[in-house]
Amino acid sequence: MNDLEHRLRSIVASITGCEPDSISVDAPLFRGGLELDSLSGVALILKIESEFGVSIADEDLDLESLYSVRTLCRFISEFINREG
Repeated sequence: MNDLEHRLRSIVASITGCEPDSISVDAPLFRGGLELDSLSGVALILKIESEFGVSIADEDLDLESLYSVRTLCRFISEFINREG
């Protein structure tokens, strides 16, 4: 597991109350998985922005990016590389 995945799993764990090591990188964050709701989804984005020092506009997000830790990791990595 890379550092970005580890950091994202820790963020998700802080919202869900799960242990970071128990969160599969492929588990759905919302329906059928960790069961985040819209409020916890907003909390997730805010914590990501704070942790990585980025500002993510609503139009930059899509549901596919928020599917799992793996897809979120890909999105954050691409976002940071694009924004510099």
